[in-house]
Amino acid sequence: MKRKNLQLSLVLTSIVLGGLFLGFSTKGIDSNFENESTAIKSLVNGNDPSVEYFSVIRNNQHTGVIALEDLHRLNEQMKQFQGSRSVSDIKWSQLGPDNYGGRTRAILFDNTDSQSKTLYAAGVSGGIWKSENVGISWRKVNEQTYNLNVTSMVQDNNGKIYVGTGEGFQSWGVSGLNQYGILSGFVGQGIYTSTDGENFSLLTSTQPALNNPDSDWAFVNELAVDNMSGNVYAATNTGLKYSSDGGDSWNIATDTAGTELAANSWEVSVSENGIVVACVDNLCYLSTSGNPDEFVLKSTGDSVSLPVDNVGRIEFAFAPSDPNVLYASVVNAVGQLEGIYLSEDVGENWRTILPASNSLGIFLGWGVYNNALAVNPGNPYKVLLGGFYGWEGEMVQETGYFAWKSISTNATLPYLPNYLPSGHNAYVFQPGDNSTFFIGTNGGVAIGSIVEGEYEFETSNRSYFTTQFYSVGVSGSMNFVTGGGQEVGNILITGEGNTVNQGEVLLTGYGGSTVISKIDRNVLVVSTIDGVNFRSNDAGENWSNQFMDDLSIATTNFYTPTALWESFDNLNSRDSVMYYASENEASGTTVQVRSNNSGQPFYYTLEEDLPAGDSVLVQDIVSSRFFIASFNKVYMTAELHQFDKTPEWFEISNFDEGFVGTAQSIGVSNDANYIFVGTQDGKLYRIANLALAYNYARADVSSPECIVSTQEIPLTVPGTSDPITQSVTSVSVDPENPQNVMITLGNYGNEQFVMYSENALDEVPEFRTRQGNLPQMPVYSSVIEMSNPDMAFIGTDKGIFVTENIHSDNPVWTQHDSLMGNVPVMQLKQQTVAKTADTVYLKNGLETIVVPYPGTDNYGIIYAASYGRGLFRCNTYRQSVGINEKPAQTESKILNVMIYPNPVANDASVKIEAVEGSNAQLNVFDLNGRIVKSYQIELSKGSNEIYMEASDLTVGTYIIQVIAGSDMYSGKFIKN
Repeated sequence: MKRKNLQLSLVLTSIVLGGLFLGFSTKGIDSNFENESTAIKSLVNGNDPSVEYFSVIRNNQHTGVIALEDLHRLNEQMKQFQGSRSVSDIKWSQLGPDNYGGRTRAILFDNTDSQSKTLYAAGVSGGIWKSENVGISWRKVNEQTYNLNVTSMVQDNNGKIYVGTGEGFQSWGVSGLNQYGILSGFVGQGIYTSTDGENFSLLTSTQPALNNPDSDWAFVNELAVDNMSGNVYAATNTGLKYSSDGGDSWNIATDTAGTELAANSWEVSVSENGIVVACVDNLCYLSTSGNPDEFVLKSTGDSVSLPVDNVGRIEFAFAPSDPNVLYASVVNAVGQLEGIYLSEDVGENWRTILPASNSLGIFLGWGVYNNALAVNPGNPYKVLLGGFYGWEGEMVQETGYFAWKSISTNATLPYLPNYLPSGHNAYVFQPGDNSTFFIGTNGGVAIGSIVEGEYEFETSNRSYFTTQFYSVGVSGSMNFVTGGGQEVGNILITGEGNTVNQGEVLLTGYGGSTVISKIDRNVLVVSTIDGVNFRSNDAGENWSNQFMDDLSIATTNFYTPTALWESFDNLNSRDSVMYYASENEASGTTVQVRSNNSGQPFYYTLEEDLPAGDSVLVQDIVSSRFFIASFNKVYMTAELHQFDKTPEWFEISNFDEGFVGTAQSIGVSNDANYIFVGTQDGKLYRIANLALAYNYARADVSSPECIVSTQEIPLTVPGTSDPITQSVTSVSVDPENPQNVMITLGNYGNEQFVMYSENALDEVPEFRTRQGNLPQMPVYSSVIEMSNPDMAFIGTDKGIFVTENIHSDNPVWTQHDSLMGNVPVMQLKQQTVAKTADTVYLKNGLETIVVPYPGTDNYGIIYAASYGRGLFRCNTYRQSVGINEKPAQTESKILNVMIYPNPVANDASVKIEAVEGSNAQLNVFDLNGRIVKSYQIELSKGSNEIYMEASDLTVGTYIIQVIAGSDMYSGKFIKN
């Protein structure tokens, strides 16, 4: 074969690599991607911030690992919930996103499909998914076991699929107390098999024995099938295993001396002619005969073998067109490139085709985790290498290095051809096609195409609900939400895209805490892993650089908790706004006033005559308070909606005033007079007197006139005087009674994970355990249901649990077998703000400008951020929103008026809550002031419901008016 000479090869290589160095030094300046460099920097040398974050809130706080006996105890406790359901009829709906996926390690084309249109993909915490149209769309399979922690999939010649579970990469370690356990990742459930591609069942021979110190089958890192012998291989945390009977029984592979390959095994691969190669104890073993008892060590460190020292993982790939050609991707102990190697004689001799490099950004320290190889089916000397980004290597001469080039980046806009999510775990070519391949990334599934030597990519995540979220931001619109996710950044779902579940990336990288205004859903805040918060007033199209000013936010926090409190009727408000009369208006007239907060309209009754052109100063009852809790400091601003300036921030607590530690959670009382902040080391603080802390003098702790006080609330281990040291992962305040506060706790290896107080505002509150029958595992999130204070929801390491007797010392918890299954639920939120729709009409000469304010249509809906199945909502507790436009400070014979549904289609019900019985009149006006309907009604004390036909009304906005004596109540509804 004719080859170019060595000198030219090296020149080409240096040109390619030089171009890459140049490429890495430049990044897009689009504001939507300005924080990407933060995420990349955090990954250098394997310092993935999410791993450290989970170790803080999930691992035992004393040992730093999850003990195997704790997992065994949990598995035993979970058995009592098998087949049980919540006593309430609770329904969840998938919010999305349906176009962004989560961490995916396994992709498999179904060999029973002769057209190669069917394939499977699996998320490490999202279960198994199937596509029958070459990745255009996906659907969940194996519904009986929702969320297997899948890392590998293979299929034999008979069509039987084997699925390995357990995210074992960089997961095992020994604590400082010499306790062996789990540092990160999720323990697997063994190997599952399927013969129909729809239903998967556990091979009982592989069920992890977590009470065994050796923890057999806890992590199945890779699977392979030798179709010549029928052997199935499994690379596990306790060695290289094989089965000759379809998985009914297993043996440990051995070398030619009979020594068992019983150390941790990352990788196993089988060629078309039955040659087996494996990585065991970070060393290469090869069986050219295919006999599982004839492995030979090929990592000896000499000039023709693979390295033996400082190796962290090896990945292998045979060339489909020439099984003699074998590649090895070797990374060192800190996850950097140790070298890419090639053997052309089935592993007998190896040579370097890409040398070790600390500067070439292939793995960015995560080669132990993100390490993928695939050889082009049509060219045994063209190989794809996956690390943090994708690379191609190609032979340009018979000896020497390959020419390497970068084929992807995540630093561009997602819709550009070379964009591909970071963190590559698998490359799989479509059978019969040398130019189309699928990629499993940390951001889901993607399709790669090779067009005239250039690479183009498109995501393949439609309905592949596997995203891993830490937070959810809730607006006043049911389907308008944000989520902060693992390596997919901050995502906005509007409910108005090409599908109702479609998401849009706002900021890439790692997403943190996020909130959306109920006053104006275009106003939102998202945070990044370094504690920086970005604010937008156009739903993320642009970001304000006038927001955080010079706040001292700790940059070491992975997750910086934030909270947004808003009210349309804040009688404690000390803000004011000027109302100008355009015509003479008499005393007692109710006028529409616009708040300084996004122009939200509210209503005020004039106390004296107001001539045209005059003005009156009105209390602005529309209010907003945004809180940030960081390391040793808590901040507040009332000017989230002020985009013409940097908001004024108040430092409402700090180290000197008693707040000490790294904040993990925030809970806010319904009147915003109190916030509760939990820390990562088990402390809970109550910050009080915030309702009237409306300026620097009263709110900032550096002011001598500050009225805000901070108090640490003692938390002790039940039955002892020992302080709790677990992470306080969430704080929930009863919307109806701030004395009722629930906190949840993280960290395996403890006895208590839910605590509750019924006197949280007392001088010395008492928090008592609410563990009940709840399995002993970390709990990350919580909600006290707003209409039923006896009901509580919690998000645990194994899904959602519910109780209807949270006030009991021994509550009964029921596992909620929801759509999301046993996936970690990192945040729960209930939308507790009610507001009807309204409209502002602005006169501009003869023109009238209509400005709609939609109000809230999701009052009572509960939202969930899952770590592996995306975002969800539960409409079970949704309530109708009343028409309540009469000034709150004016007494009324009518407590409330609600019209539902709103918007109205054909007919509607008007519900009126009356203080006393009386005769009343119900009028409906169009916007020209004409009465289009009128009813004489008789109200009784309490609840009254009146049927109103609306099918004869034209499409538009109407005013409904209820008059009882001298009392008038009015609002708006929409006819569709």
